[in-house]
Amino acid sequence: MSRFIVPHKLVVPFFVTRPLHGLLVIICAWGLLGGLVACGFQLRGSQPLSFQTISIGSAQKGLVLEELTTKLKLKEVSIIDDAAIHLALGRESFQKKAIQMGRSGSINEYELVHQIDINIVQKSRRVSGQNQSSLPAPEIIRVVRQFSDNQTQLLAKKEEEILIRQEMVGDIVQQIFFRLQALDAQ
Repeated sequence: MSRFIVPHKLVVPFFVTRPLHGLLVIICAWGLLGGLVACGFQLRGSQPLSFQTISIGSAQKGLVLEELTTKLKLKEVSIIDDAAIHLALGRESFQKKAIQMGRSGSINEYELVHQIDINIVQKSRRVSGQNQSSLPAPEIIRVVRQFSDNQTQLLAKKEEEILIRQEMVGDIVQQIFFRLQALDAQ
């Protein structure tokens, strides 16, 4: 007489449940995406600028000026001498400050600070015989990052610092573009 053990639960093989589980996840994801689209949600993406020309004055040739001119050319904005919008780039500075030291006296953490002075002037139509301008006061754009240092990985940390600096320049250029787009809204 042989004994058979009958399980109390129905055992379903793994390969049968997994495709159904994956299909359920896909259906839910499409449903969620459809709900977002139906409510009018859109990713912001790249916003076009309403002007095709800009003049740029700079006190020095720096990384921000190079990155800014590259991005403007990608957005098909021409840089000319006398445009309706003038962007003045002032002093650009980069600082590296030690903020944490280890027991052996070596520096473990730095603070990287990149800042630039900017002034955006929009020449507009004459109102009551005077030229009106937008955002006439100079602004300081400042980006701060913290960077941990490790003396055993010196080469890798130097490359990481270079990448962080490039990201900081990109963030400054993005802040300048936000200010230029704010002129469009006025």
